[in-house]
Amino acid sequence: MKNTILIFFIILQFCIVLKTSDGAELYFLGGSRVLLYKIINWWYYSPPGEGDLLCGDSLEYVNTGNAKVHLSGKKTQMKITIDGGFAPLLSVVNKCETCPAVYTAVGFWQDSQYFSGERPHLLIEELPFSNEYALTIEGIDRKMFETVMAWETDLVFTLSGTVQGLQNGKIALGGAEDMLGKCQTVEGEKAHQQTTYFTVSRSVDEPVLMRFEIHSSSG
Repeated sequence: MKNTILIFFIILQFCIVLKTSDGAELYFLGGSRVLLYKIINWWYYSPPGEGDLLCGDSLEYVNTGNAKVHLSGKKTQMKITIDGGFAPLLSVVNKCETCPAVYTAVGFWQDSQYFSGERPHLLIEELPFSNEYALTIEGIDRKMFETVMAWETDLVFTLSGTVQGLQNGKIALGGAEDMLGKCQTVEGEKAHQQTTYFTVSRSVDEPVLMRFEIHSSSG
């Protein structure tokens, strides 16, 4: 048991920057940058109950330098594609292992200097037959679009929540019926109230521009 905890502690001290085409992907567990795939592998093969060490811990995914901004056919709709996939080691609101990765949320403008008006709506979906994700943001005008377009190469996307179990080789942030290693400490009502946050920032260390709340109970 002590050896297992020691190995786990060492893994948490490692850091990695996963390179995509031109950008990077980072995972943070409890505030420390980690090799998440190693933690997932450890959890799968750990004795029963030891995986609970992770239950309820904060987990954050950061993607930067991979965005392509497009103005949709609708005047109030902007599309952002993220090359190289998005949060490949996380399951957010999927109800089963084979369910499509589609997230919806209503958000908030965080910077009134550049954004105003009605609350934005977000749709995140995995594009078929590709390694890209598409973000559709509804509630944006031409000026807002041009502002975001100017920051295209520096945009930072963050997905954050708490660990609730394992599902299909991924860490689950939202509730699902068929999770392996489901956290006993976050079952029941608490699991249904769990919220995952998606944010868009201008660049690293810059204030958040848009914030969305993804509730697992609505997936």
